Amino acid sequence: METNNKNAGFTLIELIMTIVVISIVVIPSVVFLTELIRGTFKSEDVISAVNLARMEIEKTNNMAYTDIAAEDFTDYEGYHYDLSKEVAFIEGAPPPASGVMEIRIGVYSAGNLGDAQELLTTVVTYRSNYGS
Repeated sequence: METNNKNAGFTLIELIMTIVVISIVVIPSVVFLTELIRGTFKSEDVISAVNLARMEIEKTNNMAYTDIAAEDFTDYEGYHYDLSKEVAFIEGAPPPASGVMEIRIGVYSAGNLGDAQELLTTVVTYRSNYGS
């Protein structure tokens, strides 16, 4: 009894075409997922940097006017970010008693004082006690 096994399996060309089709579908998906994960980590870094800058602005707003000064911090509050606080008097306001200060908070990745990840600015005025 003879059996015809001619159509029993896949040819080499069919296997190669299957691999090509699967590759066309899988490779863009892997690239997309990689970029999605990278974007998630980047947004987490940005949120952390903004929150640290906000925290320093709140600390500065609660300081006495005469105690506000420029400072640089490394590993700010235990986080792996460096922070820079710049203080400048706004023109037309004589320092220090009746001046207006512009406070700029820059947050950087630890050890990288190149481009700031986040830069926030606030204005602080001298607090006068009227009627005393």
